[in-house]
Amino acid sequence: MAERAGHELISEINALWAGHLEQIPAEWIPRGVAPNVTEFLTTVGLPTIEVGNHTFVHDERMSHLIDYLDRHYLLLATANSMLPWVDDSWPSWMADPDNGRVSLPSGSRSPHPIFVNSSLPQFLVALRVWHRDIWVPPMMTAEEGLTVYERFERFLADHDPAAAEAGAYWPTELERRREGIEL
Repeated sequence: MAERAGHELISEINALWAGHLEQIPAEWIPRGVAPNVTEFLTTVGLPTIEVGNHTFVHDERMSHLIDYLDRHYLLLATANSMLPWVDDSWPSWMADPDNGRVSLPSGSRSPHPIFVNSSLPQFLVALRVWHRDIWVPPMMTAEEGLTVYERFERFLADHDPAAAEAGAYWPTELERRREGIEL
């Protein structure tokens, strides 16, 4: 959580999520999870609302680490099928229990998960800004959309520079969306 995860960042998270966070009980967090990750989950928590097709975990699934590519991760959310006749979910966002780095399982044959953010606090800020400005924006022109994407890129570069690097989740998603815009 570093210096910025102090009061300023926690206040920003609380303002962005406006009452849609729930603390995780300490007994649900497995042994071996870094103290700063445990503290964040037990004092700030995770979102209580769905974000896209992702639902955050607020139950005993938090109490054990999941295995992915020979490493252990703390499950943060599951992704729900977008097909109404499929009642299934799978792990989506996950945190490294040692440092809180947030990743996404790779859907390809990559030997590594996809890096999302450097910490849980930075992830919650980036996710809420993304959700507000890009996932569920008001109707806008292609030019306005590109401006919003550029603003999000600047925001990432300022708040979590590693998450703004090529190959990370957010820049990849932005590039995918840009490809679909016709000017």
